[in-house]
Amino acid sequence: MTTFRRMTAYFLLAAGWFLFCSCSDPLAKDDTLRPTRLYPDNKGVDIAWRFKISERGFSYDNWRPLEMGSPAVTEERVLIGGSTGILYCLNRRDGKLVWKKDLVDEIFSQPVVKGDRVYIGTPSGVFYALRLFDGTEIWNYNLRTEILAPPTLADGRIFLVGMNDKIVALNEEDGAFLWEDREDFYGVMSIRGHSAVTVSGNRAVVGFTSGVLAAFDVETGKRLWKSYLGSSERFNDVDATPVIEDGVIYTASFDGAVYAVDLATGRSIWRTDRKNASPLTLLDGRLYLGASEHGLYCLSKESGVVLWHVDLYEQFWDQKEGVLGVPIPYQYRYLVFSASGSGLYFVDTQDQALVARFTPGTGIGSTPAVHGQMVYALANDGYLYALALARKGSPFTPYKAYPGQPKADVREKKTIGSGTSSDNWLSL
Repeated sequence: MTTFRRMTAYFLLAAGWFLFCSCSDPLAKDDTLRPTRLYPDNKGVDIAWRFKISERGFSYDNWRPLEMGSPAVTEERVLIGGSTGILYCLNRRDGKLVWKKDLVDEIFSQPVVKGDRVYIGTPSGVFYALRLFDGTEIWNYNLRTEILAPPTLADGRIFLVGMNDKIVALNEEDGAFLWEDREDFYGVMSIRGHSAVTVSGNRAVVGFTSGVLAAFDVETGKRLWKSYLGSSERFNDVDATPVIEDGVIYTASFDGAVYAVDLATGRSIWRTDRKNASPLTLLDGRLYLGASEHGLYCLSKESGVVLWHVDLYEQFWDQKEGVLGVPIPYQYRYLVFSASGSGLYFVDTQDQALVARFTPGTGIGSTPAVHGQMVYALANDGYLYALALARKGSPFTPYKAYPGQPKADVREKKTIGSGTSSDNWLSL
């Protein structure tokens, strides 16, 4: 009798384990997966696949606070680098590895893809032109200072900015040197980061650590004007990449304000005080930016007046959001932006409301990239996520349809990519 009871108990345990495994989400079977913390208001975010770019496991002993590498996305590929110094090229649709190249140094700059080439800089100062097909090197140029900002390509030229406030123009085809300039900085402290160059007509505009915004002639490198925007006792850095429209430059200093500046003369048009402002996005005639620990702001581009504000602190008072990234336009009415202390936020610009929050558990310090209905973001634990905002309760269906929007292709769930995917969205 005892033996029979013992066998019955073993059978029930085995049956229970079988039912548990068969009913579990496929992602839960992967020992390398850190559970994604989804909150009640976050049911509209679906993960298509993820890929681990860090070669070391996550732990609280060796975790680095931020992964600053941002992805570049084409129709077929995703390019991403991180703290390990390896540049990965992945299949955009399923996250499978196409090739990887060891650039030795950490990668904080966002790659830029043009035609069959990939351009990327490193903190060691070496800037690379690689083949998109296989990652082989075409040429390189040593700027001899950290390159954290992405390069700017315009009219056959590449504009680079180093952390020593040096701007350099190179020939896009062969990397030949064209011209350079430098802005002196005499301060003690600065923010680790830098504005990229924005080109408009014959002007290349860039912000500097000293609080200076300057314009250069794209052909000769002649400085056309410079305007001092810094107004803080600590960090005057103009790290927000300039946004230019209709002859007006919009930018921000880290510890000061948001500015509108005349492109022709460099004269200030208006300023709005806003501490810890993120880089700006101009969408449908309005300016959008994040401010650490406060949330998303919408400003009038004509006057700088705050039109509305989504306060993250009031909604998540127990969560330290950290540094907020630049808002990226998504679908036709949303903005998505990162928070280094939590994750990604999706805000509806028409309803002026937060609609979804994706929190991988470690925060997202890098800028996400958008392609169609997909968002690609590198979390601080070293995972690159491909995800989308979908209608609640109906995976892989657009969150809100609009005229002309293609229908999502609902496919059978299966494991793809690096073995940690749950869904396949091949229609996007």
